[in-house]
Amino acid sequence: MNKLIVYILLLFIPTQLDAQELMKGELKRELLPQPVFPENPHFVDLYWKTWELAWGRVKYQEGVFQSPYMDENLWDDTIWIWDTEFMVLFCRYAPAVFPGIESLDNFYESILNKKSSSLRIQHPDNPPFYSWVEYEYYKMTGNKERIRKVLQDEQFLQRHYYWFDSLKRGTKLHFRHAWIALEKSDIGYRWGFVVQVALQAVLNIAVVTNTIPNTGISLPFFSSGGTSLMMLLGEMGIVLSVSRGES
Repeated sequence: MNKLIVYILLLFIPTQLDAQELMKGELKRELLPQPVFPENPHFVDLYWKTWELAWGRVKYQEGVFQSPYMDENLWDDTIWIWDTEFMVLFCRYAPAVFPGIESLDNFYESILNKKSSSLRIQHPDNPPFYSWVEYEYYKMTGNKERIRKVLQDEQFLQRHYYWFDSLKRGTKLHFRHAWIALEKSDIGYRWGFVVQVALQAVLNIAVVTNTIPNTGISLPFFSSGGTSLMMLLGEMGIVLSVSRGES
């Protein structure tokens, strides 16, 4: 129901206005979704305050591919992937007023198209969720041109997937960035499965010894139940596959 109300409100927000003009001067509340919550007007005040804070994060800067853009307001010369993505998800409710999804182009163009920028990208090795953000933005706005750009014309999402997959610790990239500390590793698969099996065994033993109430968790590899056994054998198969690949 709440999502339906938002969709209806968005129908009354202009989408063809000049973005540069909208982002100058004072925030025009009439262009934003209008809240209706008479039960608690303080929540309405909080709602408008949130938009005003977001308006203060719209930044203009020279030497940047996409300007204006949404800035986290920490360092003037630095942009953060996760922070920007969360701001984009907020801005999807006012796509004609805020440079939301466009802000991601500062990452795409610097990382993938090697275009120069005055901005430093903080932690480019953080696993991003560009695809999710682009998809959520499209569901709200229906902007097919944007989807065509990132998936067909520029193929930003596909290219970034392969670029990120090849990233190594300590790599020096062609743009300004923080030190690369992460790289793709299979250690998560191994330790994740080991911890799961060990925790499951500990909980089962604790129930048997009346240390904790009954949880219904089976003893790995021994308790009856075909589904549990199949899942555990599958996990062990993944661990063995990873080990063989390393050797």
